[in-house]
Amino acid sequence: MTGGTWPIVLFCLTSGAALGALFLLCKALRLALGGGKLLTAALDTAFGLVCGAVVFLCALAVDKGRLRLLQAALQALGAWGVVVSLDPLATAGGKLLRFLWKKISCFLSAPFRWAKGKLARRKKARKKKNPPKGRRGSKKKPRGKGAGFEKNPPYAKKPEKST
Repeated sequence: MTGGTWPIVLFCLTSGAALGALFLLCKALRLALGGGKLLTAALDTAFGLVCGAVVFLCALAVDKGRLRLLQAALQALGAWGVVVSLDPLATAGGKLLRFLWKKISCFLSAPFRWAKGKLARRKKARKKKNPPKGRRGSKKKPRGKGAGFEKNPPYAKKPEKST
């Protein structure tokens, strides 16, 4: 490593902390959007690409492109410190954003749901005014049951006479 050691150590710790914050931002975004496996995979891939680019650029700045163990260890330490300390905050923030998004979307969609209900009621009213006809326009009347059918249905058992 060339130059002063302390500026390099602080640079590596800071870049690691930035990567940890980016990881927590991805986690909060995933929680806020309620993403499944596809969103998680996309965010993990994007995070991995950004991490690779940051580590490469940090290696260029520190030691002309050679990755040293000290640089990687300090970046991992910075990321670990941020993730451990701010993870509960990121989780709560993501859940809060999801809750707020649900409330805002419910509020914004209320007029559309109201209009949809009005249109459905109009459609039902139109159907009642013009009921659909049966076969060839005729409507069959229901058959009436004979008198006394309710009291003595034909399928009921008849009591046996004892002798």
